[in-house]
Amino acid sequence: MRVLKKEGKISLLPRADSGWLKRYILPEDQPGAAVKIAQAIAEKRLLCGEHRLIAANGQIIWVYSRTAPLFNRHGEITVWLGVASDITERKEFEQKLVEAEEECLKTLDSSSLGSLKVDYTKKECQISETWKRRLGLESCPGKVLFAEPFRVIHPEDFGRIELLWKDTLRAGEAKCQGEYRVLTVDLGYVWVYNQSRIVYDKDGNPQKAYGVFIDINDKKMAEKALSNSEKNARVLIQKLHQAAAKKDNFISTLSHELRNPLATISMALTLLEQVAPGSEQDERTRGIIGRQTAQLMRLVDDLLDISRLGKDKIKLYRERVDLNAVGKRVLEEFKVNYEQKGVVLEGSFGEPLYIEADLGRIRQVLSNLLDNALKFTPKGGQVQVTVAEDREAGQAVITFLDSGIGIPPELIPDLFEPFTQAENSLSAGGLGLGLSIVKGIVELHGGTVGAKSEGLGQGAEFQVRLPLA
Repeated sequence: MRVLKKEGKISLLPRADSGWLKRYILPEDQPGAAVKIAQAIAEKRLLCGEHRLIAANGQIIWVYSRTAPLFNRHGEITVWLGVASDITERKEFEQKLVEAEEECLKTLDSSSLGSLKVDYTKKECQISETWKRRLGLESCPGKVLFAEPFRVIHPEDFGRIELLWKDTLRAGEAKCQGEYRVLTVDLGYVWVYNQSRIVYDKDGNPQKAYGVFIDINDKKMAEKALSNSEKNARVLIQKLHQAAAKKDNFISTLSHELRNPLATISMALTLLEQVAPGSEQDERTRGIIGRQTAQLMRLVDDLLDISRLGKDKIKLYRERVDLNAVGKRVLEEFKVNYEQKGVVLEGSFGEPLYIEADLGRIRQVLSNLLDNALKFTPKGGQVQVTVAEDREAGQAVITFLDSGIGIPPELIPDLFEPFTQAENSLSAGGLGLGLSIVKGIVELHGGTVGAKSEGLGQGAEFQVRLPLA
């Protein structure tokens, strides 16, 4: 360092605007050096910094200097004391490292693979060009604030990734990796896998991070599709198990339903051989045979109907039908059965309400629902049938409200499927086909049927909706 003399005092650098500054420090570094020198003088503190000097042979060298001004009692600088180190080789190495990093960013750059470099000291982040464009950051300069890439992370993933980085830096770990979604300008949110290596200084402070990220959106979509397939397969297997259970239950129930009337008919036929023709016992026995035969016919008809509905082979013979009139007649037919069980049956019918329907099938719907209500309403209970008009929807609405045993909530979604019965309702008899037949017939007429219940012991409500004529 050149020694200057002023008023008999030795000074390495008397003041910030010294000619020495202009002669030896590279012009590009002079403004910054002048500011630092002026600050050191004003604050009377140590001056540390890196800058380039022009050597005597014209060569440019990098130096790191640590100097301090000494002042007399008048506040004047008497001398600058300090040392300077030649760091040219280190700076050249750093420059080569920067160039290598730039080359790496270019090499690891495609639509599926990207790279980044984070400088914690400068709070900057460099991203490979292709991904910079994909993330919509091309308007930013070459180096962006390292918070920018975090802004394109999906809101649902942001908190998790931010916490992951903070925990990694707090623990001083060298590697951080994770999967998350980022917003791209071409495909919207896509999944990426990021792995970064973090470099710390001797005090454990993060200096730089080098990372790569890979577009794994296809992989994540495939995993999701596979997961959905597995889920669908599990649902299908569960349904198959349920169907198998229903089949076993149906076979058992069918055997029981057929055996009872057949056994009764067989016993009655044996009894007929032992009684006098035309006697009271003969007539009573024949009546038993007739009723049990009718029961068998109903079972066979139900089986045929459910089979035809499944194959779309039921043909409707439509005519103009007064739903109120049909409802009154069907209720009258059921009065005796309800009275025998001690259940009150009431109906609410108004002026004629016409629909275009198959009269026989509509009677079958009403009969099945009345029979269902009777089965599951104990003695002393009540069943209310109402026919009304929903003008806004253009529908006739038939409501069956009972005070029976109710329906378990888990059974309601499958209530109208064939062979569906609650465990506590099996003793009521039947094959579990009545409601399924109702649903099939109503839908053939362009209507809907539904059920609701507050649960066991809370009764049930069934509602049929049919288009008005």
